[in-house]
Amino acid sequence: MKNYSIYITGYGAEVTQGSLAAEEVAKVYKLIEESGDEYFDVAAAIVELDYAEDGFQWWEIDDNFHASGAYLGDSTLFVENEDGVVIYSVPCHEIENLQSHVTWDVQAPEDSGIGILTCYSVEKGCFGSGTISVDEFDPKLISLKIDTLEDTEIVTSIHYNDAEINDYDYGDTMQKDFQAYLD
Repeated sequence: MKNYSIYITGYGAEVTQGSLAAEEVAKVYKLIEESGDEYFDVAAAIVELDYAEDGFQWWEIDDNFHASGAYLGDSTLFVENEDGVVIYSVPCHEIENLQSHVTWDVQAPEDSGIGILTCYSVEKGCFGSGTISVDEFDPKLISLKIDTLEDTEIVTSIHYNDAEINDYDYGDTMQKDFQAYLD
């Protein structure tokens, strides 16, 4: 048996979507109004509330969706042999075996005061890695699990020969941007 390292690099995100109580919605809009800065938006208010004593953590507002990983359309899967030589690489969106789970955006009921908060912590780096032990590597046996929120496709795991890679490590990424939308 030979050991092969499999990993995904590129851009991706931690994406959450969930219901935000009326009093939390009011806090967001109050911070925006009080800032006096035309560039202080929902994302800036959410970040500030992360640190506030009476705030909340955006990543916990996830009763509709929560996924972390590489963007399917902006990442590449690599396979290295035991000598650390890349023997196979492919853009993730070109992999034929995808297992997709789709979650639809939710909308807040009219005049409810409840908000729907959608957050993207956009990151760059290595989004996951693991190893397989096989006699010969066959790229046709690779599959990816994809969690989708409307048109945002996140690679959440790598599979080989229908088995999830057991020693999957969630990699090392660096945050590049933070986006938040409150509907």
